[in-house]
Amino acid sequence: MDEQPIYTRYKVGIMFCRAGQSTEEHMYNNEHSSAAFDEFLDFIGQRVRLKGWDQYKGGLDTRGDTTGTHSIYCEYQAHEVMFHVSTLLPFTPSNRQQGSNIYPFLSVVE
Repeated sequence: MDEQPIYTRYKVGIMFCRAGQSTEEHMYNNEHSSAAFDEFLDFIGQRVRLKGWDQYKGGLDTRGDTTGTHSIYCEYQAHEVMFHVSTLLPFTPSNRQQGSNIYPFLSVVE
């Protein structure tokens, strides 16, 4: 019998924080990031097209683009991480649940 690795899976939220922003609400309003933030994202994982993605989804929509078109994914040893990046998720001003289902988050300040 072939042994299949057992993966530990995580979904981790990452928020882009501009100078002077101090609340999650302000950070969720950031629809665009910076070159430095994009470089950080490239460092922690690979940018993947969500539609048709057949690996760990982390709760993101891989059929209809309702949670954005791309995300950041990383696989290391037997760990899979799908990052929920605030600037890659569709912004909905009235959505009070935005970000509430994500484990720890990082705030990256430029």
